[in-house]
Amino acid sequence: MYKEISAAFVSLRFRDYRLLWLGQFSTSMGMWMDNVARGWLMYELTGSPFMLGLTGAAKAAPMLFFGLLAGVMADRYGKKHQLMISQASNGLVNLLLALLVVSGKVEPWHILATGLLAGTAQAFQQPARTALISDYVEEKHLANAIALNALAFNISRTLGPMLAGILVALVGVGSSYFFQAAIYLLASYWTARMAVPAGSRDNAKRGSMAESLMEGLRYIRSDKTILALMALVLVPSVLQHPYISLMPIFAKDIMEVGPEGLGLLMGAIGFGSVTGALLAATVYRERHRGPLLLANAIVFAAFLGLFAFTPRFAVALPFLAVVGLAQTGHIVLANTLIQTLTPRHLRGRVMGVYFLDRGMMPLGTLLAGSLAGPLGAPLTVGIMAASGVLLPLWVAIAVPRIRQLH
Repeated sequence: MYKEISAAFVSLRFRDYRLLWLGQFSTSMGMWMDNVARGWLMYELTGSPFMLGLTGAAKAAPMLFFGLLAGVMADRYGKKHQLMISQASNGLVNLLLALLVVSGKVEPWHILATGLLAGTAQAFQQPARTALISDYVEEKHLANAIALNALAFNISRTLGPMLAGILVALVGVGSSYFFQAAIYLLASYWTARMAVPAGSRDNAKRGSMAESLMEGLRYIRSDKTILALMALVLVPSVLQHPYISLMPIFAKDIMEVGPEGLGLLMGAIGFGSVTGALLAATVYRERHRGPLLLANAIVFAAFLGLFAFTPRFAVALPFLAVVGLAQTGHIVLANTLIQTLTPRHLRGRVMGVYFLDRGMMPLGTLLAGSLAGPLGAPLTVGIMAASGVLLPLWVAIAVPRIRQLH
């Protein structure tokens, strides 16, 4: 048992990766806390569902618009420095909002403006942080390190909203944002202690920013395997992952379990995601990653389809746990393979494209909501699930090398 536990956390033996992981956990906590506190603050000020939706869009949009630029800059100017600056900027933005709240001067436009700034800072964080993983661990531990990052993200997805809710209830929104600012500044301190990776400013600095960007895009387009892996990440972010936005309909209208039931449904996904990250940290480390990636993508979509047409709450819970498990396994394996196959000097730019999924998901949420009106939530999620089965099957046939990847 000790050996299995030790193997699951083997990457944390590397000092610099350990500091990187602490930053990942801290900033993920801050991000999930912000999602709760920012929405609560806006709704408290305006009482408008539209403004609530606009608040979420303001944070998501920068990832779509700045993700590619963030990847280029990470390769040109150094991933560690970009990560440290963007984390510190996120902390200062949260501090500004905290001061506006406690002074009683906060207005809706302040929430939107700071949301745009926070989303921009996060857009520059993610490609740099993820590309740094391969600089701080040996290649044989890369899958484990990426899985542990996913574990930190999914644990914080459970704990962050709960902590934010408690802080808002006990000490107010302003105090919650002071706490979030401290989290980001602490993450910046940990990042500052990390060593600067060798070759962190490779030949990406040759030529202009536009030429650097085009070099990264040409690499993705010219390598069929990388292009297929990107499709397996970006297409589901629009066509499958937004199923989460329709969960209130299943809880309220189909299963009739109310907000408590909704919390349990979401909790089942979170439980499965944490389990999937632990599996990825132990089981998916060295062999058969390509077949496992395709299998996880198919299992995710298949169980999403089963959930879509299951009106029974007790049956839906284990189905959603498998959905969360397979979705996380799929994401971790795709991330690992992309980083393993991509030359070091291009990883920042390639990760910039990879993280466009965060900015594209709101488009999928809008599509899901539009279809759920005339078609109903079950049929909409069923269609999403069907596309999720067809995509990996098509990739397996069109790009056979995927099936041989280890």
